[in-house]
Amino acid sequence: MPETQLPTSESAARPMFAQLDTSLNALQARFQELRVKTPTRMVVEEVKTLDTDAKAYLSAAEASDARKAVDSAFKVHRFLSGMFKKATDPATEIRRWCSGTLARWEQARREEADRERRKREEEAREVQEDQRLEEAAHLEAQGHVEEAKAHLESPLPPVALPDEKEPAGKIAGVSTIEVYKFRELLAPKVVVAWLVQHPEEILALFDPKPGELKRRMTAAKGLWDFPAVFTKELETRNRG
Repeated sequence: MPETQLPTSESAARPMFAQLDTSLNALQARFQELRVKTPTRMVVEEVKTLDTDAKAYLSAAEASDARKAVDSAFKVHRFLSGMFKKATDPATEIRRWCSGTLARWEQARREEADRERRKREEEAREVQEDQRLEEAAHLEAQGHVEEAKAHLESPLPPVALPDEKEPAGKIAGVSTIEVYKFRELLAPKVVVAWLVQHPEEILALFDPKPGELKRRMTAAKGLWDFPAVFTKELETRNRG
């Protein structure tokens, strides 16, 4: 059957299976009748005949138009999947390279911003210290020696300055976030013990949606007690 005539709905495909349906209905009726009978020599002979007929049915099904349509659909799917992969893999690779470049730039920018902030904080602490020395000297000049000494010994308030509102080198729309990627489960004994305490999580463990474990662990900032090994990584988000 040409690929252009492949059916796209059950109603369109039904005619190809009509002949198979007739034979299958007869086989199923015989099967339902035999399965409740007590095995005797005669019944076993009927079972042997049923098996032979079922084998013949499957051979006929393999030679049917339905089988040819399935094979054609598979070939079309494989061909188009290959073409789609060729059409999208280069762009995926480009995005992967861009993401890596953006991540490295953002990491370097953040490191530079941290150095600049620490420098400004150190300058602010020096200003605090100079101000405290002046205040202590003023107290001592007024004859308050003990107060001046206590003022010098008192701890300075911590300095924590924010980053600049428009940091140098910041690419608009690009940010990095910490994510936790699933790697492997822990020992089976640990997994079983965890499931006993969290039976509602069995689907998350054995039938996870793509990225679901990563999403949940990331949302929990690495504090979800899921019995698995996760690695913390930085991912780049480009909202441009």
